[in-house]
Amino acid sequence: MTRAEKVWDLYTRCVRANDSVLFHDHGRVLKRVFRQPGQVQGIAVVTKLTLTDVLKSWEWVYQKTADRRDDDEDAAATYKEIAQQIEALWDRGADDLSQQSDKVIDLLAEHLLVDIPRANRKRT
Repeated sequence: MTRAEKVWDLYTRCVRANDSVLFHDHGRVLKRVFRQPGQVQGIAVVTKLTLTDVLKSWEWVYQKTADRRDDDEDAAATYKEIAQQIEALWDRGADDLSQQSDKVIDLLAEHLLVDIPRANRKRT
């Protein structure tokens, strides 16, 4: 997979994980919705994918795949360790996914682009 493909897949995963906050408008334009307290509708503004978005996505992926792991202290430690690795490698001066190093992109691809099991529908 090329760097461009990984970055696009990471954007897509982060949009899914940050549903109702991030979305792709007109194909590849990333937008963030800002809402005023008490308002239903928000204002969509062109944005970049930040460390905060990525960490929230990692939390979402981890929770979605938790049923594959044992619920123990090792799993929680692994979650924290990977979050710390992401934070340590992230270039905060360029707080934008597209500006991060190949090492960061590879780390994120390894942990965020995993298969997520679909929820089973309840049959009535």
